[in-house]
Amino acid sequence: MKKTIHILLSIGSLIFISSTGASGQDTTAVPGGGSLEVLALEEAVRIGLENNYSIQISAGDEEIASTDLEMAKSALFPRVELTGGIDGRSTNSDLTFFDGRVQSRKGAKSSSYNAALALDWTIFDGFGMFASIDKYQELKSIGSLNARLTVLNTVADIISTYYDIVRLKQELKSIGEALDISRLRVQQADDRYFVGTGSKLELLNSKVDFNEDTSSFISQQEAVKTAKTRLNEILARDLNTPFDVVDTIVIDLDLRYSELRNQLIGENPELALAQARKKVAELEYREIRANRYPTISVMSSYSFVQSDSESGQLLSNQSHGLNYGISARMNIFSGFLQRKQERSAQIQIENQQLMYDQLLQAVESELTIAFSNYENSKVLMQLEEENREVAKQNLEITLEMFRLGNITQLELREAQQNLLLAENRYIDAKYQAKLAEIALRKISGKF
Repeated sequence: MKKTIHILLSIGSLIFISSTGASGQDTTAVPGGGSLEVLALEEAVRIGLENNYSIQISAGDEEIASTDLEMAKSALFPRVELTGGIDGRSTNSDLTFFDGRVQSRKGAKSSSYNAALALDWTIFDGFGMFASIDKYQELKSIGSLNARLTVLNTVADIISTYYDIVRLKQELKSIGEALDISRLRVQQADDRYFVGTGSKLELLNSKVDFNEDTSSFISQQEAVKTAKTRLNEILARDLNTPFDVVDTIVIDLDLRYSELRNQLIGENPELALAQARKKVAELEYREIRANRYPTISVMSSYSFVQSDSESGQLLSNQSHGLNYGISARMNIFSGFLQRKQERSAQIQIENQQLMYDQLLQAVESELTIAFSNYENSKVLMQLEEENREVAKQNLEITLEMFRLGNITQLELREAQQNLLLAENRYIDAKYQAKLAEIALRKISGKF
């Protein structure tokens, strides 16, 4: 099991090709002093591949498939069996012979001993045993592919959850900046009201907006905490393990559809599984076809028998020797069962081919849609970045005018909300672009 899990971890390392520029030993400041360890994405993936329960279950299934393969190979070897036994009796007997003699025994003891070493070896069964071995070899490959698919899904889940935390933290930062402005509004409204240049309505409105932003900030903090708990769950570690994440969402903006399409054919584990299942169906057909041929076996045994008796004509008898032979059997007629089984196996092969074709079309469609989302997300990300810069400049000007008393609180609040919405749209556009990249890499079979 440990060896299998080690192999899976190696597979996970090979399919995970990402760079975040962060180290698992970095730290970030914690309010009130101290520091919190920054969990790098690579480290999160390593922990997840090492601890995740689904991966360990897949490793166990793969090991079972390997054992089944070894059991199938045992059909190639002869079967040797050793048997033996002891039999004892106590009898009362009255014997009358032709010459008039009479023999009577009370409690006469008799015993017998036997032992045999037998060999039975099927040397030909229509190549059915070889088809079975090939089938279990393919089933072992299916176990490996299932394990690889589990690793792929786990890595995708870790990356998407990790960057969801980054997204939520960035949104938390934007809400915090908006909260700072709302706090400034309350202070200024309070100062104006104190010196008599402002109204109480203005002060109350600023406090309502401040409380609203405070509520949003607290809710966002809870969302970050929930996402971190979810990541700890995926990593199969203590749900309360504290950590922080990097501050940026790293996106590969240079993915090419043609490269992903070519990689999909060779690397996508779901397609490989469909091909393997078709191969298993073909090998099962070969197993059934083997029943049309004779089964030839050779056998040999060495036996030893000894019996002793206190009554009867023989007091002792002993025999031992070698037996050997060859046998053949062949099914001549089974009510057309053979033909029906072969036809069912052929239909199964055809169905597996249809399932592969259907899956290939579905995966290609998924790739096309994901790549379209990826391209659109890049355009939206650029557009939202421009909108964010415009909203920033607008707030800076509006805030300065507010300090000079040239605009109302309502106009400042509108500029503040516009920037917050623009920030969130930009953050969401980046996250959606990252999700599209993750989907493309998952479909193509390699991160």
